[in-house]
Amino acid sequence: MTIRRRTLLKLSALAGGAMILPDVMQRALAASNTTKVRHAVSTPEGKLMLAVYARAVGLMMKKPSTDPLSWIFQWYTHSTPEDKEVELQKVFGSTSSPHRQMAETMWFTCEPHRSGNSDAFLPWHRMYVLYLEQIVRDVSGDQAFTLPYWDYVGPSCTPAGQCTVLPEEFRKPNHPLWGSLYRPDRNPGVNDGKPVDASPYGSPLTLDCMKSPRYRESGSDAGFCANLDNDPHGVMHDNVGDDKGMGVIAWAANDPIFWLHHCNIDRIWASWNKAGGLNPQDTPFTSQSWTFSNGQGLPVVAKVSDVLDTTTLASPYIYDSYLSRPAGSVPFSKPLVRAASVHAQSRLSSGRSSAIALTEKPVKIALASQLRSTSKAGFGNALFSATQGETLYLTLSDISASAEVGNSYGVYLNLPANVTPTPQDPSFVGTISFFGVGMPTHGGHHTSTRDISFVVTDIVQKLTDAKRMNQEPTITFAPIGKNNVNAKPVVGSVSLQSS
Repeated sequence: MTIRRRTLLKLSALAGGAMILPDVMQRALAASNTTKVRHAVSTPEGKLMLAVYARAVGLMMKKPSTDPLSWIFQWYTHSTPEDKEVELQKVFGSTSSPHRQMAETMWFTCEPHRSGNSDAFLPWHRMYVLYLEQIVRDVSGDQAFTLPYWDYVGPSCTPAGQCTVLPEEFRKPNHPLWGSLYRPDRNPGVNDGKPVDASPYGSPLTLDCMKSPRYRESGSDAGFCANLDNDPHGVMHDNVGDDKGMGVIAWAANDPIFWLHHCNIDRIWASWNKAGGLNPQDTPFTSQSWTFSNGQGLPVVAKVSDVLDTTTLASPYIYDSYLSRPAGSVPFSKPLVRAASVHAQSRLSSGRSSAIALTEKPVKIALASQLRSTSKAGFGNALFSATQGETLYLTLSDISASAEVGNSYGVYLNLPANVTPTPQDPSFVGTISFFGVGMPTHGGHHTSTRDISFVVTDIVQKLTDAKRMNQEPTITFAPIGKNNVNAKPVVGSVSLQSS
């Protein structure tokens, strides 16, 4: 069954301008569309698709910003550089129009940064990428187009040190085709072909988020979605962009690499599902909806329940390859845990909980042990004896800032005093990304906080074997890149837990 554009336009009019397709229509559209494949940008197929993308971006950049198919209109759907009302006035003036009404509904709806709804991070961005893909098809005239992804992490990330180099097509400012993909607002070295995860501005990118067995917080685990939002999502943003580029929410979607990055984030989510990870099915989650523009510039209302499986979409797609969960992943079959056992946590000498202020220099704190008789066996051995094979987590809660921080922090467990913090040290646990934390929003600053967790069972075992876990644990936070000294980044609390 083929549903023509004229029919869809009629349906749009009946729906008051927003295309809300009933289930029967969704199934009919899915039946009329073959499943498309998204390819890695490094593959021959991905290169062909990248050329289509570059041409379309160039055409979108030439469209007036009042046009829903323009680059600025799509960028502002993620977030606006200034207050939303200010940007609406700049673009539309005081004149009311259907496109202005679309902008009022669509602009700055990115989750979780708009409302702090962390569970919505993955479905909102899947919708965003999906509709941009449709726009590129219509702008370019190539209905076979699929957005390529930047494969910067995982087993296929080879050769070592090269897959984290920004693809060369994004580094050619004066090229007649690729110039549309260039942006100057990137960290030093990025546009010169330096690996984005290299020091002093870059941090390692991992798939440790896939170790989480639950989408949401469970026991000591902050959950797959929150941990993915942190690394590699936020870490990559911090690695690539400065304060007028990928490094801040307001400007991130102006960089064309944003879309290839988020295509890969979507692939990681699809890979976690394919490995056995389950998405939430409760109505408050599945019923959430947002408005986007389709390829004809018409508003479309998309609901979370419609995008939880890429193979059942109206325009279904798959990836040319999927990722496996890394070693040390917590089994999906492990029972759901509501409570965690705390074995050490951050404290003031008075015994009260204390927020940890991070600065432009490494900050080291001690965790107060909750274990008994650790002096004889050593903390590490006592910890394993107490947990009896449970998974160990380092949990960081209430991460916040008063302004955009602009950089990441490396986290280290029991780093010796005479050792310089580097990701190659066995004490390295992972990275805290402050991307979007403390971002300015309408009427003040974003006040929500972020929780993340790291599975540290293997790290604790290695440090115990190396005699680095004999004493009560310490945590070192080492800044990566240039710190915004006025942002006042804070970690509310740190705890070593098991569940």
